[in-house]
Amino acid sequence: LFCFLLQPEHLSYLDELQQQFYTEFDYRRESADLGEVSSHFSGERGHPFAEKVRVPRPVPELASRNVVVMEYLPGETLLSYALKQKRSLEHSSVLWRWGYGWIVQRRLREKLMLLIAVQGHQIFVDGTFNGDPHPGNILLMPGGTLGLIDYGNVKRLTRLQRAGLGRLILSLADEDRPAVVRNAKALGLKTQHDDHEIIFRYARLSFDRDDAESMVLPDGRPSANVQVYFERLGALDPLVSLPHGLHMVARNSFLLRGMATHFGMNVSIAHCWRQLAEDAVNV
Repeated sequence: LFCFLLQPEHLSYLDELQQQFYTEFDYRRESADLGEVSSHFSGERGHPFAEKVRVPRPVPELASRNVVVMEYLPGETLLSYALKQKRSLEHSSVLWRWGYGWIVQRRLREKLMLLIAVQGHQIFVDGTFNGDPHPGNILLMPGGTLGLIDYGNVKRLTRLQRAGLGRLILSLADEDRPAVVRNAKALGLKTQHDDHEIIFRYARLSFDRDDAESMVLPDGRPSANVQVYFERLGALDPLVSLPHGLHMVARNSFLLRGMATHFGMNVSIAHCWRQLAEDAVNV
Protein backbone atom coordinates (compact mmCIF):
# COMPACT_ATOMS: atom_id res chain seq x y z
CA LEU A 1 0.00 0.00 0.00
CA PHE A 2 2.87 2.36 0.87
CA CYS A 3 4.52 1.81 -2.53
CA PHE A 4 1.20 1.99 -4.35
CA LEU A 5 0.45 5.39 -2.83
CA LEU A 6 3.89 6.99 -2.50
CA GLN A 7 6.41 5.11 -4.65
CA PRO A 8 4.50 3.39 -7.48
CA GLU A 9 7.70 3.20 -9.58
CA HIS A 10 8.82 0.31 -7.30
CA LEU A 11 5.67 -1.79 -7.76
CA SER A 12 6.86 -3.60 -10.88
CA TYR A 13 10.05 -4.78 -9.15
CA LEU A 14 8.25 -5.75 -5.92
CA ASP A 15 5.73 -7.73 -7.96
CA GLU A 16 8.47 -9.88 -9.46
CA LEU A 17 10.21 -10.20 -6.08
CA GLN A 18 6.96 -11.47 -4.54
CA GLN A 19 6.59 -14.08 -7.26
CA GLN A 20 10.19 -15.16 -6.68
CA PHE A 21 9.63 -15.59 -2.93
CA TYR A 22 6.94 -18.18 -3.65
CA THR A 23 9.58 -20.50 -5.11
CA GLU A 24 12.81 -19.43 -3.39
CA PHE A 25 12.24 -21.44 -0.21
CA ASP A 26 11.54 -24.75 -1.90
CA TYR A 27 15.04 -26.16 -1.70
CA ARG A 28 14.26 -29.08 -4.00
CA ARG A 29 13.82 -26.54 -6.74
CA GLU A 30 17.05 -24.78 -5.78
CA SER A 31 18.86 -28.13 -5.88
CA ALA A 32 17.55 -28.78 -9.40
CA ASP A 33 18.48 -25.26 -10.55
CA LEU A 34 21.94 -25.61 -9.03
CA GLY A 35 22.42 -28.92 -10.85
CA GLU A 36 21.46 -27.30 -14.16
CA VAL A 37 23.77 -24.30 -13.71
CA SER A 38 26.73 -26.34 -12.43
CA SER A 39 26.40 -28.67 -15.45
CA HIS A 40 26.76 -25.61 -17.72
CA PHE A 41 30.19 -24.97 -16.18
CA SER A 42 31.34 -28.52 -16.74
CA GLY A 43 34.63 -28.87 -18.63
CA GLU A 44 33.07 -31.67 -20.69
CA ARG A 45 30.59 -29.19 -22.18
CA GLY A 46 33.35 -26.83 -23.26
CA HIS A 47 32.20 -23.88 -21.15
CA PRO A 48 34.62 -20.96 -21.71
CA PHE A 49 34.84 -20.29 -17.94
CA ALA A 50 35.12 -23.90 -16.78
CA GLU A 51 38.74 -23.42 -15.63
CA LYS A 52 38.14 -20.07 -13.92
CA VAL A 53 34.79 -20.52 -12.16
CA ARG A 54 33.25 -23.18 -9.93
CA VAL A 55 29.58 -23.68 -9.18
CA PRO A 56 28.98 -26.35 -6.49
CA ARG A 57 27.27 -29.56 -7.53
CA PRO A 58 24.13 -30.42 -5.53
CA VAL A 59 23.49 -33.72 -3.78
CA PRO A 60 19.88 -34.18 -4.95
CA GLU A 61 19.25 -37.40 -2.99
CA LEU A 62 19.73 -35.42 0.25
CA ALA A 63 17.57 -32.46 -0.82
CA SER A 64 14.13 -31.82 0.67
CA ARG A 65 11.68 -28.94 0.71
CA ASN A 66 13.57 -27.46 3.68
CA VAL A 67 17.18 -28.49 2.99
CA VAL A 68 19.60 -28.20 0.08
CA VAL A 69 22.94 -30.05 0.20
CA MET A 70 25.79 -29.19 -2.11
CA GLU A 71 29.48 -29.61 -2.69
CA TYR A 72 31.67 -27.55 -0.33
CA LEU A 73 33.72 -24.80 -1.95
CA PRO A 74 36.64 -23.48 0.15
CA GLY A 75 37.53 -19.79 0.13
CA GLU A 76 36.47 -16.38 1.40
CA THR A 77 34.01 -13.96 -0.12
CA LEU A 78 35.43 -11.48 -2.59
CA LEU A 79 34.16 -8.65 -0.38
CA SER A 80 35.83 -10.14 2.70
CA TYR A 81 39.11 -10.40 0.80
CA ALA A 82 38.85 -6.76 -0.32
CA LEU A 83 38.09 -5.50 3.20
CA LYS A 84 40.93 -7.55 4.70
CA GLN A 85 43.41 -6.15 2.18
CA LYS A 86 42.13 -2.62 2.78
CA ARG A 87 42.63 -2.93 6.56
CA SER A 88 46.10 -4.34 6.02
CA LEU A 89 47.08 -1.46 3.74
CA GLU A 90 45.78 1.15 6.19
CA HIS A 91 48.49 0.10 8.67
CA SER A 92 51.29 -0.08 6.10
CA SER A 93 53.94 2.41 5.03
CA VAL A 94 53.09 4.83 2.24
CA LEU A 95 55.50 3.09 -0.14
CA TRP A 96 54.10 -0.38 0.59
CA ARG A 97 50.53 0.97 0.38
CA TRP A 98 51.23 2.40 -3.06
CA GLY A 99 53.02 -0.67 -4.46
CA TYR A 100 50.98 -3.49 -2.93
CA GLY A 101 47.77 -1.46 -3.16
CA TRP A 102 48.22 -1.32 -6.93
CA ILE A 103 48.60 -5.12 -7.03
CA VAL A 104 45.45 -5.63 -4.91
CA GLN A 105 43.49 -3.19 -7.08
CA ARG A 106 44.57 -4.96 -10.24
CA ARG A 107 43.59 -8.35 -8.82
CA LEU A 108 40.17 -7.10 -7.71
CA ARG A 109 39.57 -5.54 -11.12
CA GLU A 110 40.57 -8.78 -12.83
CA LYS A 111 38.15 -10.83 -10.68
CA LEU A 112 35.34 -8.31 -11.07
CA MET A 113 35.69 -8.25 -14.86
CA LEU A 114 35.66 -12.06 -14.84
CA LEU A 115 32.46 -12.03 -12.75
CA ILE A 116 30.81 -9.50 -15.09
CA ALA A 117 31.72 -11.68 -18.08
CA VAL A 118 30.44 -14.85 -16.36
CA GLN A 119 27.10 -13.27 -15.41
CA GLY A 120 26.75 -11.92 -18.93
CA HIS A 121 27.43 -15.37 -20.39
CA GLN A 122 24.78 -16.93 -18.14
CA ILE A 123 22.24 -14.28 -19.18
CA PHE A 124 22.89 -14.13 -22.93
CA VAL A 125 24.23 -17.60 -23.77
CA ASP A 126 22.95 -20.06 -21.16
CA GLY A 127 19.69 -18.18 -20.61
CA THR A 128 19.73 -19.37 -16.97
CA PHE A 129 21.32 -17.10 -14.38
CA ASN A 130 21.55 -16.17 -10.72
CA GLY A 131 19.33 -13.15 -10.08
CA ASP A 132 21.16 -12.32 -6.85
CA PRO A 133 24.97 -12.29 -7.35
CA HIS A 134 25.62 -10.13 -4.28
CA PRO A 135 29.17 -9.98 -2.80
CA GLY A 136 28.39 -12.63 -0.17
CA ASN A 137 27.68 -15.14 -2.96
CA ILE A 138 31.06 -14.71 -4.67
CA LEU A 139 34.00 -16.71 -3.28
CA LEU A 140 37.68 -16.24 -4.01
CA MET A 141 38.94 -19.81 -3.86
CA PRO A 142 42.51 -21.03 -3.33
CA GLY A 143 44.36 -20.66 -6.62
CA GLY A 144 42.26 -17.67 -7.69
CA THR A 145 39.20 -19.51 -9.02
CA LEU A 146 35.85 -17.78 -8.44
CA GLY A 147 33.21 -19.78 -6.60
CA LEU A 148 29.57 -18.87 -7.28
CA ILE A 149 27.10 -20.00 -4.62
CA ASP A 150 23.44 -19.58 -3.59
CA TYR A 151 21.24 -20.28 -6.61
CA GLY A 152 17.94 -19.79 -4.83
CA ASN A 153 16.99 -16.97 -7.19
CA VAL A 154 17.45 -18.45 -10.66
CA LYS A 155 15.86 -16.71 -13.63
CA ARG A 156 15.44 -17.87 -17.21
CA LEU A 157 15.23 -15.89 -20.43
CA THR A 158 13.96 -17.18 -23.76
CA ARG A 159 16.06 -16.79 -26.89
CA LEU A 160 13.68 -14.05 -28.01
CA GLN A 161 14.08 -12.14 -24.73
CA ARG A 162 17.88 -12.46 -24.94
CA ALA A 163 17.88 -11.07 -28.48
CA GLY A 164 15.69 -8.13 -27.41
CA LEU A 165 17.91 -7.47 -24.41
CA GLY A 166 20.95 -7.72 -26.67
CA ARG A 167 19.58 -4.98 -28.93
CA LEU A 168 19.02 -2.75 -25.89
CA ILE A 169 22.55 -3.36 -24.57
CA LEU A 170 24.08 -2.60 -27.98
CA SER A 171 22.17 0.67 -28.28
CA LEU A 172 23.25 1.64 -24.75
CA ALA A 173 26.89 0.85 -25.57
CA ASP A 174 26.57 3.04 -28.70
CA GLU A 175 24.74 5.77 -26.72
CA ASP A 176 22.12 5.80 -29.47
CA ARG A 177 19.23 7.42 -27.59
CA PRO A 178 16.43 6.84 -30.13
CA ALA A 179 17.46 3.16 -30.42
CA VAL A 180 17.63 2.79 -26.62
CA VAL A 181 14.07 4.11 -26.31
CA ARG A 182 12.83 1.95 -29.18
CA ASN A 183 14.47 -1.22 -27.82
CA ALA A 184 13.44 -0.55 -24.21
CA LYS A 185 9.83 -0.08 -25.27
CA ALA A 186 9.97 -3.21 -27.45
CA LEU A 187 11.01 -5.17 -24.34
CA GLY A 188 8.03 -3.77 -22.46
CA LEU A 189 9.48 -0.89 -20.45
CA LYS A 190 6.58 1.51 -19.94
CA THR A 191 6.19 4.85 -18.20
CA GLN A 192 3.05 6.77 -17.38
CA HIS A 193 3.66 9.64 -19.81
CA ASP A 194 5.84 7.87 -22.40
CA ASP A 195 8.52 10.57 -22.09
CA HIS A 196 11.35 9.34 -24.31
CA GLU A 197 14.05 11.26 -22.43
CA ILE A 198 13.00 9.65 -19.15
CA ILE A 199 12.68 6.19 -20.74
CA PHE A 200 16.26 6.52 -21.99
CA ARG A 201 17.43 7.44 -18.48
CA TYR A 202 15.55 4.54 -16.85
CA ALA A 203 17.15 2.12 -19.34
CA ARG A 204 20.66 3.50 -18.85
CA LEU A 205 20.31 3.45 -15.07
CA SER A 206 18.87 -0.08 -15.00
CA PHE A 207 21.19 -1.82 -17.44
CA ASP A 208 24.34 0.23 -17.98
CA ARG A 209 25.80 2.78 -15.56
CA ASP A 210 25.17 5.10 -12.64
CA ASP A 211 28.20 7.40 -12.50
CA ALA A 212 27.69 11.04 -11.53
CA GLU A 213 27.73 12.22 -15.16
CA SER A 214 24.93 9.84 -16.15
CA MET A 215 22.69 10.81 -13.20
CA VAL A 216 22.09 14.41 -14.20
CA LEU A 217 18.42 15.26 -14.74
CA PRO A 218 17.18 16.89 -17.97
CA ASP A 219 17.12 20.28 -16.20
CA GLY A 220 20.80 19.93 -15.26
CA ARG A 221 20.33 19.00 -11.60
CA PRO A 222 22.83 16.39 -10.33
CA SER A 223 21.70 13.52 -8.09
CA ALA A 224 23.50 12.50 -4.91
CA ASN A 225 22.90 8.77 -5.41
CA VAL A 226 20.95 6.16 -7.37
CA GLN A 227 17.92 6.23 -5.06
CA VAL A 228 17.53 10.01 -5.33
CA TYR A 229 17.95 9.89 -9.12
CA PHE A 230 15.40 7.08 -9.49
CA GLU A 231 12.87 8.93 -7.35
CA ARG A 232 13.36 12.15 -9.32
CA LEU A 233 12.82 10.25 -12.58
CA GLY A 234 9.65 8.81 -11.05
CA ALA A 235 8.42 12.28 -10.20
CA LEU A 236 8.87 13.33 -13.84
CA ASP A 237 7.41 10.18 -15.43
CA PRO A 238 6.61 7.18 -13.19
CA LEU A 239 7.83 3.76 -14.30
CA VAL A 240 4.79 1.57 -14.92
CA SER A 241 6.33 -1.78 -15.87
CA LEU A 242 9.42 -3.74 -16.77
CA PRO A 243 8.84 -7.27 -18.13
CA HIS A 244 9.14 -10.36 -15.96
CA GLY A 245 12.75 -11.57 -15.75
CA LEU A 246 14.38 -8.29 -16.76
CA HIS A 247 14.22 -6.91 -13.23
CA MET A 248 16.78 -9.55 -12.27
CA VAL A 249 19.01 -8.63 -15.20
CA ALA A 250 18.84 -5.05 -13.95
CA ARG A 251 19.61 -6.29 -10.43
CA ASN A 252 22.69 -8.06 -11.81
CA SER A 253 23.79 -4.81 -13.41
CA PHE A 254 23.25 -2.82 -10.19
CA LEU A 255 25.05 -5.35 -7.98
CA LEU A 256 28.03 -5.64 -10.32
CA ARG A 257 28.34 -1.86 -10.54
CA GLY A 258 28.01 -1.63 -6.76
CA MET A 259 30.96 -3.98 -6.31
CA ALA A 260 32.95 -1.95 -8.83
CA THR A 261 32.23 1.25 -6.90
CA HIS A 262 33.27 -0.43 -3.65
CA PHE A 263 36.55 -1.42 -5.30
CA GLY A 264 37.09 2.14 -6.55
CA MET A 265 36.14 1.48 -10.20
CA ASN A 266 33.53 2.74 -12.66
CA VAL A 267 32.22 0.28 -15.24
CA SER A 268 29.76 0.39 -18.11
CA ILE A 269 27.91 -2.94 -18.11
CA ALA A 270 26.73 -2.32 -21.68
CA HIS A 271 30.34 -2.06 -22.88
CA CYS A 272 31.33 -5.16 -20.90
CA TRP A 273 28.45 -7.21 -22.36
CA ARG A 274 28.61 -5.78 -25.87
CA GLN A 275 30.01 -8.88 -27.63
CA LEU A 276 27.65 -11.21 -25.79
CA ALA A 277 24.72 -8.95 -26.74
CA GLU A 278 25.81 -8.90 -30.37
CA ASP A 279 26.03 -12.71 -30.43
CA ALA A 280 22.54 -12.98 -28.88
CA VAL A 281 21.09 -10.70 -31.56
CA ASN A 282 22.77 -12.61 -34.38
CA VAL A 283 21.88 -16.15 -33.27
